Order: sequence, then C-alpha cells, then structure tokens
Amino acid sequence: MIAGASRQAVRVVRATGKRGFAPAPSVPEPIAEEYVRKNADETAEAIKELSTWKKASFLTSIPIIGSIIWGFSGEHEHGHDTMAYAHHRAKQFPWGPCDLFDLKCKKALKEAAE
Repeated sequence: MIAGASRQAVRVVRATGKRGFAPAPSVPEPIAEEYVRKNADETAEAIKELSTWKKASFLTSIPIIGSIIWGFSGEHEHGHDTMAYAHHRAKQFPWGPCDLFDLKCKKALKEAAE
C-alpha cells in the first residue's frame, strides 16, 4: 500500500514536473514593502537590544563560572568516613578485602604480606 502511494507520487512529479506541496501564501508586493519600511526602526532597535543582552549574559557568566570553580577547588569532605555501614561485607570479594580500585589498600596489603 505504501509502495503504491509512493509510486503514484513519483508518477505525478514526472508528469507535471512539480511536487504536490501547498503553495506559499503570497503577500501583495506593496504590502510587503510597507511592512519592511514600517518595521525597519524596530529591527534596528531589536538588533541593538540583542547585542546588549549578549554582552550582559557574557559578563555575568564570568563571575558565576569563577565562583563555581573557586568553590570546587578548595578542600571539601567527601563523606567516606560517615558511611561505615556501606563497607560491611558478608563474604570476601574475589579480588580481596579491598575495594576494586582502592590502590592504597592493595599496596598496604602487599607491604604487610612481605
């Protein structure tokens, strides 16, 4: 069914040379020219306002990003010591008593074994 409809559409395009889209609404030329003349001042004002808001957005984003970087760059607590219940294990992991990527613990176990 879909293949038949698409074949029909191809036949129409080949026969007429045009696609079957709806035509764009036409605006009489004098009305279009009058609209452009009337709104030229508003367009210039809109462009000026856009430039102002671009500058304001850029200038306000600099201190905001700076304060975020400053806030995260200092010492802060990760809360690992407060979650002792998370380290309760009923049986050993296949890779040993340490967490999978805890290199300090693995190094300490190697040193203790030697």
